[in-house]
Amino acid sequence: DSDTAAKVIELGGLLVIAAAMKAHEDVPMVQAEAIGTIADLVWINAEHGETVAELGFVDLIASAMDRHDTHPKINKLGCGFFRTCSYERTNADLVKKIGVTAVTNSMKRNPRKCDVLREGSAFLQNMLVIYPDLARTVIKRQRGENEGDGIVPILVNALKNNDKDANLHEAACGVLSNVALIASGKSAIIKAGSIPVLMRVLKNAATISGEIGLKRTLFLFLTLLATDDEANVETMLPSLRGGGLEDTLSMIKQH
Repeated sequence: DSDTAAKVIELGGLLVIAAAMKAHEDVPMVQAEAIGTIADLVWINAEHGETVAELGFVDLIASAMDRHDTHPKINKLGCGFFRTCSYERTNADLVKKIGVTAVTNSMKRNPRKCDVLREGSAFLQNMLVIYPDLARTVIKRQRGENEGDGIVPILVNALKNNDKDANLHEAACGVLSNVALIASGKSAIIKAGSIPVLMRVLKNAATISGEIGLKRTLFLFLTLLATDDEANVETMLPSLRGGGLEDTLSMIKQH
């Protein structure tokens, strides 16, 4: 609770955690437990974010993710920490530069780990809402990366290969819909073969009770792709004629 979290900070708990992370850089469980604790403290009270940043935890956590580059728990919790910081503008400002790099790199290193992609996508979605200019940074390929190594194809593949993960679908569609607001982003999304995948996600979503956030995000995303783009509309039509329109009307009636 908030009182316990405040007591941990008041009694110097953050200094102990920072010292442990520095002294045991190569011990995964120390890093993972430390990251999880720091994320919890910020989640309980967003005002703790500034103290956490001042003590160097943003760098410590990003470094741990990089050092343990494919460790599932460290990368999930690391992305989760940055996600937690993205709900308040003050904290988002503190983690913007390091966090976006750390999370996108983590997602690229772990393209099949749903937990990492889910947390990372939620962070990127929040950051793109606050800072729309980050869309170009998110889709930019680093030197030596292949076309399929980018965030867009990774998220499209995640949508394709994880039919039952509504939370991942919602977060991934949120990222992609924000990226689609710029021409280069929209082009990358289409090039990744997203439309048939999205139409399948639409069909699956129609069978799920609730999940209003996913359905709203999916409708927005498809609308962005279809607006002023006849080629995209033509690609969507076979699926719409094959039951997609009925699925859409069904979801509208449900809510």
